[in-house]
Amino acid sequence: EIPKRDWSSDVCSSDLDRTHGSVHMGVGVCRLQPGGCTASFLHANEKGIYVFEGELDLRCGDVVSRLSAEDYALVPYGTVHAFRNAGNKPVRWIEMQAPQPKPAGGWQDTFFQEDFVWPAEVRAPDFGNANIQYLGHFEEKNPIINTRLGAQGLHVHRFIERNLGSQHFFMMRGVLQQGGICDHHDHPVEEF
Repeated sequence: EIPKRDWSSDVCSSDLDRTHGSVHMGVGVCRLQPGGCTASFLHANEKGIYVFEGELDLRCGDVVSRLSAEDYALVPYGTVHAFRNAGNKPVRWIEMQAPQPKPAGGWQDTFFQEDFVWPAEVRAPDFGNANIQYLGHFEEKNPIINTRLGAQGLHVHRFIERNLGSQHFFMMRGVLQQGGICDHHDHPVEEF
């Protein structure tokens, strides 16, 4: 059984998982209040996060970075990670996990680690550095313009995918222009 921890100020809501019909993904919108942090843990799945608002300190393995709005990160399988909000405003992000986490009472797929001491200073990543792994900043450039499947005015930006290291999902942002349309369609993957 997963040990109970005090995850004060940590709120995840709007979760979509097997209880909503998903067979592969777990997706949720998360919020961390000022001063809030999580324990260090690892999962038997990979995780992608995309920050909507606020500043989120992310420990991912031995690297600690401060992410802000429009920043994203991939947490590979079995990588120790933790979240902290050192700011004075709530931070919100979307989180995707594949394969989706096991239901409570099932096989254990989350493992908590030793206590972690956050460094005194956490900085934003230098996204211009070619050695930065698993992190990025979203920019609305070079979209895939979808003209098939009855779509008009749909621009798709894929940013967490294999070139970032993801093996089981990709994260994208779609922009549907005013007056645009995307007709009924299907594909062999789940979409949230």
